[in-house]
Amino acid sequence: MIEHRSVCNFIKGITDIVDFNEDDRLLSLTTISFDIFGLEAFVPIARGARVVIGNRDEQLNNSALIAALCKHEITIFQVTPSRLQLLFSDDGAPGMLNKLKYLLVGGEAFPEALLKKARTLVPGKIYNLYGPTETTIWSTAKDVAGENSLNIGKPIANTQIYILGERETLTPIGVIGELCIGGDGLARGYVNRPELTTEKFIKNRSYRSYKTYNFYKTGDLARWLDDGNIEFLGRIDHQVKIRGFRVELGEIENQLLNHGGIKGAAVLVKDQHLYAYIAVNDQGEGEGEFNLSLLRSYLSEKLPDYMIPSYFVQVEGIPLTASGKVDRKALDLIGKQLAPDAAYTAPQNELEKKIAEAWKEVLHLEKVGIHDNYFELGGTSFDIIKINRKLKEIFQIEVPMVVMFRHTTVHAFAAFLNQENGDIHDRAAALERGKRDKRERLQRRKGAGPQQANVKAKVE
Repeated sequence: MIEHRSVCNFIKGITDIVDFNEDDRLLSLTTISFDIFGLEAFVPIARGARVVIGNRDEQLNNSALIAALCKHEITIFQVTPSRLQLLFSDDGAPGMLNKLKYLLVGGEAFPEALLKKARTLVPGKIYNLYGPTETTIWSTAKDVAGENSLNIGKPIANTQIYILGERETLTPIGVIGELCIGGDGLARGYVNRPELTTEKFIKNRSYRSYKTYNFYKTGDLARWLDDGNIEFLGRIDHQVKIRGFRVELGEIENQLLNHGGIKGAAVLVKDQHLYAYIAVNDQGEGEGEFNLSLLRSYLSEKLPDYMIPSYFVQVEGIPLTASGKVDRKALDLIGKQLAPDAAYTAPQNELEKKIAEAWKEVLHLEKVGIHDNYFELGGTSFDIIKINRKLKEIFQIEVPMVVMFRHTTVHAFAAFLNQENGDIHDRAAALERGKRDKRERLQRRKGAGPQQANVKAKVE
């Protein structure tokens, strides 16, 4: 329930930052039922600018959108990162962006790679905007053009930001907490949903240092930076635990989007496995099947093993909702899962052979390549316990379970063992020689027994 007072405050706050005037033209693509339509309709009219209402075709069709931006000489354009990514994938995009005075981006995390591209194409200012509907459209803004750092900036007029830790205590600079918002943009609550209102709209009980008595809990993670800006760190509910590790899905998506061959990406969790949905840039990879091995190699340089998706699904494009955000529910219904690249790399030394043998025995496989992912082969947490015991038996060393979750290929695990334990291959070989010598000594003793008995009998 948004009051007129909150909308008026938003108009004041946003026009302090973006200089709308009678010479400006803004293209409105947002469905009327979404909050950001308020910026596209009320703000330009309040300042005497022109509003061009886009049609359904321009909302869904890149070519039609580009034509509209050119035809109406649009100077201010508001867009989500997902739609901007889609727009940049079109060859006609650069020409129609060179008249923009302001590019307003919000609704989702703004990937660094996407911002870099926007900086080369947009001559005007680029603003990263943040805010939930419950606090009236946008609550913070940051100019990220040029060399400016990428974050969500500072609160707009008459808006207060609190980052709260455990027990709703204020966090110091640099400490992660839940981002909460108070001020004149705060809604009354949810219509006919008193329980949800009580849960999300918190009435101040004892925080006399706060400037407002009420604030909204966004469910987003953030922290204060030294310069007074705010760093957005993703959704609390997008942080998931995979094999005991806390994973931020947005971080994986950002690294995928930084890859030159990918124009769109989204990551989901299913059955405790990470699924990456990728739209491939034809210019980036050329024709033919996308090279999954190269992609895995690229991600392994940027992310720990437990954050590298187990499965990759190639889609023509990332589906968007009517508000221009990623439609995660629709992802399950589209795309083709990419099979692991066919190249099999056999173990290269005795250490890799022994690890591969342990995997084969426990997982009941005929062969295991040194770059095969343990979890893709069907391995489970329970199986890791069995493998751990076997390797401890073979190498006579303690291998923490967490290490096996992080190094999920034979090659990576072998490299870790050598790094931590010197040349473990030599140690394993020495252990094997010791076992062989022991067996031979036992055999000699067994073989010598009867002969010694005969000699003794003759002497007697």
